[in-house]
Amino acid sequence: MLREQGTLRVRALLPDGSLKRAPELELKALDPVSKQGAWIDASDKDARVYRGVEAGRYRVTFVHPVGEFSKWTTNSEVTMEAGRTRDLDIGFKGLPERAPLRGRLVGGDGRPLSDIGIHAFSGDATQDAFASEAWGRTDADGRFALEHLLEGPLRVEVNAGNAKVELDASAKDASLRFDFRPTVEGRVVGPDGKPLRRFSVDWRTFESPEGRYEVALEGTWPRTLPFKAEGFATTHITVTPSAERTLLPDIVMDEGRTVRGRIVREDGKTATPLIPVALIALWDMEAFLAGSTITTTADADGRFVLEHVPRESMILHASNDLSGTVSRPLGVEEDAVSLRLVPDTTAVGTVADETGRPLEGVRLRSWCKGSFGGSDESDAEGRFSLRSPAGCECVVKVTQTERRADWPLPPRRSFWPLRFKGRPGESVPVHLRLRTGPASVHVSFPEAGEWRRVVLVQGDVPVPSTAEAMNRLVLDAVDPEAESAERRPERRMDDDDSIIYSGMRDNHFSSLPLGRYTVFVVEDRMGLAVRRYPLNLTSPGVHAFEVKRPFDEGAVYLSP
Repeated sequence: MLREQGTLRVRALLPDGSLKRAPELELKALDPVSKQGAWIDASDKDARVYRGVEAGRYRVTFVHPVGEFSKWTTNSEVTMEAGRTRDLDIGFKGLPERAPLRGRLVGGDGRPLSDIGIHAFSGDATQDAFASEAWGRTDADGRFALEHLLEGPLRVEVNAGNAKVELDASAKDASLRFDFRPTVEGRVVGPDGKPLRRFSVDWRTFESPEGRYEVALEGTWPRTLPFKAEGFATTHITVTPSAERTLLPDIVMDEGRTVRGRIVREDGKTATPLIPVALIALWDMEAFLAGSTITTTADADGRFVLEHVPRESMILHASNDLSGTVSRPLGVEEDAVSLRLVPDTTAVGTVADETGRPLEGVRLRSWCKGSFGGSDESDAEGRFSLRSPAGCECVVKVTQTERRADWPLPPRRSFWPLRFKGRPGESVPVHLRLRTGPASVHVSFPEAGEWRRVVLVQGDVPVPSTAEAMNRLVLDAVDPEAESAERRPERRMDDDDSIIYSGMRDNHFSSLPLGRYTVFVVEDRMGLAVRRYPLNLTSPGVHAFEVKRPFDEGAVYLSP
């Protein structure tokens, strides 16, 4: 039963004392509540208004960008009383800003380290009254300057947190030595042995008359580095550094091959025109956001051409709503293919609440290996159908995307994912029922990150031994629900269903039965880093905790 509720009016003030319009505010309960984020968020002339707030202690957080490469955070606790309205002013008026932090970063050999990410922090943004953060990258001489930090002791992190330095409040200069920051270097040449003047390595563009590059291996290794140049096939080189500086043999770019093909229906007749065709590297099939894909579109006769295709094992994939799907390996030497579409499996089912009452307007998606699948929305009778490649292990999940048209937001509903697999043309029954349970889990990060993902699985589950197995576990796991109702859709970007759960700062898992669970935090930015948090839910209510960034000390690193 809900306790009596009150109203909180929050005004966000800028450093000069003026009012901040559309501020980035967050309200978080510090005492147990019926449901985190169940209050109604609105705005009046000069304040953010939270209505329906249960009695208890809360933390209000205001984050404000200062310049292009820094931000300030302030936290204020407020106690709400039943039936009362509280007013809170929160901001940065009169806070002293320290002089820019300047410094130089060198390696163990004393040579400057260029293009390395540097972060500096003052205070703890999750709980301190005031905190600040600034970031940048070193220049060619290893120098950096971080501006708009608040006064106080600083924590400086180098290379995605792989090295940390504590500085006192009076520090104005930071000369840092990073003893082991492996780099790879070498030349990129064409088939004739002449250097290429413009190319990219690991998504960084280089322009060099001699075709030279130097790349810092931030994160985990071994690393697979993509080498790209216009008019050539992408070359992937896996690197395991054995010293601080690793000299690679010349990377000889190849024009690759031209692959020609035709798509036909199962009966051999020409398929519907304009079918999209994708060519995906075998090792990239399980990535959250595949980065090695080559795409094209078949013409009216079903024919297609893919140019500059690497001479490596890849997967050809094509799909059409009417005729089905085909996924087949492309051999290293193949340059002509015929693709025959196979009728899809269709997951046909219903969505209902715990009493069996149909639920309308529930968005669903089927996920299969390689991020293939379909999407649908339940009708007035709770019915849906989802296309998926025949013969594939797939999972149905509810995707609670928030969009502007959805305001006021519908009640948060939670479902277990369901797996299915079917033969060509088969309809597989899949019925989802509302998940019920007295417990909830709320997982929060120090900050959001686009490459980060949080999932929950039932039971005490160890970290898988490979990246492929970890990605399979993520596919089958429970995803976080949509963000709490305190953020109106007009204050956030529209989400794409395929990446809605990636990178949220606050992650909610509601209506959980008591028992054992495991939360996995996965970051697929510079190699796969995983953190595991076992949970034993023995009592009802919200179980909230904050997790570290995956690349901080203590993570498990997985290779393909």
